This record gives sequence, structure tokens and C-alpha cells, in this order.
Amino acid sequence: MRATLSVLRGVLALAVMSVAGLDRAVSAAILSPMTGTIVFDVMRGGRPMGVHRLDFHREGDRLIVDIAIDLEVRLIVPLYRYTHRSREIWINGRLARIDTTTDDDGRKFRVAGGVEAAGFAVDSTAGRSMAPADLMPTSYWHERMLRSGPLFDTQEGRLIAASIADLPDEVLTLDGQPVPARVYDVSGDLNMRLWYGADGRWLKLRFAARGSDIDYVLRRSDLSTALLSGER
Repeated sequence: MRATLSVLRGVLALAVMSVAGLDRAVSAAILSPMTGTIVFDVMRGGRPMGVHRLDFHREGDRLIVDIAIDLEVRLIVPLYRYTHRSREIWINGRLARIDTTTDDDGRKFRVAGGVEAAGFAVDSTAGRSMAPADLMPTSYWHERMLRSGPLFDTQEGRLIAASIADLPDEVLTLDGQPVPARVYDVSGDLNMRLWYGADGRWLKLRFAARGSDIDYVLRRSDLSTALLSGER
């Protein structure tokens, strides 16, 4: 199961993304303040594995995103447990601060980072490092996160790389309604598929681990304003 969660770290991570084969226009718009919640049920082989929740709120000019992931695999008794807590603070569409703690089946990790004069300073379980100031987290709650970088892993505080390819658009059924979605395939250090709505909101995730499909099934999404200002 450790292999499963090493893949899942892509969902939690901040990554350096090299974009390949992208022919859709990308705007320079910034992330807008909002309030609300996104909740995914995490399924492993069609069975519940846990919950991934993102809560958004504003404090003045700051957008604060709190992320909680709780996963467990059981066979009569628990075989694997994973918890992750993260807080992202955004100012004017840029990541200003991030703090995370992770318990990967007993292995403990922490990452704390913030903007300084020299860039984005990171203190983690592995030590201290400096990254570029224009970080974009691959916590994936907006489509724009697949388009920007450089970024780094929020669990271990390390740089990673991935490539992204457009796939044909699909129509998802959410809450009984058809919802058009843009689809992206991520490969490299991360291997997964992501779906986003016309407004850029995260709708779905899928990846394979140890012969099982891990699926994010949207339970709730009630953000109060558009995630992205300007046109795509």
C-alpha cells in the first residue's frame, strides 16, 4: 500500500510541471478569493478508502485553502493508514505560505514554506532549501495548476517533474446532471488523469496502484465564486 500512497502524493504535491502537447489557450488570470468546500470520496477498486476535503475562505486579501486527506485500507483490521493536513495561503493569485503534516502509515513528514526576499524558503523533514517564489501547488483544485510552475512536493519538500497531455473532452454525470469536462493525462514522476469543468474546477481524478484503480468521486462542490478571473 506504500506504493499506492507514493502515487497519491501527486495529489498532495507541489511539482515542477513540464507541459507537453498543450494546444488550449492559457490566460494570465489570477486566482480569485472564494469561500466554500470541495469533497471527494476516495475509492479503491470501487470500495471506499477515505475522503479528500478542501475548504476555502477569505481573510482580507488572503485566500486560505485547508486540505484534509484521511485514507485507510482494511481487511478485518487496518492494513494501511494515511493522513495529510495542509494549509495554503494565497495573496494576489500567488502562493505566499504553505504548511503541511503527513502520517504515511507511521512515517511522519512536515513541510513549511513561505515567500522571502530570495525566493520561497522551505523547511521540511529533509532539511532547508530555497525554491523560486512563483510556486503553483499541484493540490489540483484548479485547472491552472497544471499550467504553471516551478513547484515542489508538499509531503517531502522535494522537486519533482511531470508532463501533461490533453485528452479529448468528456461529459461526466455529476449529481445526475451531464457536465462537460476537460481531461488531462499526467505522466513522469506523477501518473494520473484529471478532469476539470468549464470554469476550471476540479471534478475527478483517477490513477492505478498495485493493480487497483483509485478514483476520486465528487461528493460536494459549492464554491461561492469563480476560481479563476478572466478568460481562459
